[in-house]
Amino acid sequence: MDQGRAAVYGALVGVVGTLLGSCFTWLQLRTQAKANNAMWRRQIQRDSYGVLIERIDALRKAFEPIERRAQASASTGTDLDQLETAKETLFAEFDAATIVVMLEGPTPIAELAIQVGHGLRAWGAALEDLAKAVTNGESDLDSKRALTRSVGQEAGELVGTFLLAARHHLDRA
Repeated sequence: MDQGRAAVYGALVGVVGTLLGSCFTWLQLRTQAKANNAMWRRQIQRDSYGVLIERIDALRKAFEPIERRAQASASTGTDLDQLETAKETLFAEFDAATIVVMLEGPTPIAELAIQVGHGLRAWGAALEDLAKAVTNGESDLDSKRALTRSVGQEAGELVGTFLLAARHHLDRA
């Protein structure tokens, strides 16, 4: 073999090696970019779920003392005012957090967030009916008390389901 041919073969091996090295580097960068994007996405989802959980807790903290007073037949007009404020302010904040969860997904978690909203609204409505009945001095409160407890428990179960599903999703992501 002459020197010219050896030089061409050597250059060809060098070019192939460089191309293979470049492909390998590109694959590594692509894999790293996907991993970084998945980690970023998971953090965004975790943050959106956390904000929604804070809004749920704010509603719970607003509703529970009012429910205790209503169940004990000690509701006042102040309780009704606090419920109205909660419905206006806290549910608006809850809805905003739910929209972010809907955007970040996944769909099953977003659907659970919507169900939690329906459950909390039903609890608020039942609680308002009971508090109004107590404030107005109605005599037959047992059915409204039972409904408020039942709806509140259902809302709590929906919240628990949301928490478990969100945690499961984040653990898998």
